[in-house]
Amino acid sequence: MAVPRKVTIDQEADAGYLTLTDAPVERTVDHGTFIIDYSADGRPVGVEALRRGRVPPEAPRTPEADVDVARCR
Repeated sequence: MAVPRKVTIDQEADAGYLTLTDAPVERTVDHGTFIIDYSADGRPVGVEALRRGRVPPEAPRTPEADVDVARCR
């Protein structure tokens, strides 16, 4: 499993960002309560959790939200 290289919390924005790799971001996909940044080869670069204090545990997931963690290595 990939371990975040850096975790950044913005209390004022009620958001957090997990940096997974130092690769440049090629595209960003918005999933509502979180955003995933991807590299040119399609691997996740980072994940931003929005409204992290207000997301219910039963929040719906989109198919795109199922990230292959093994590809993050």
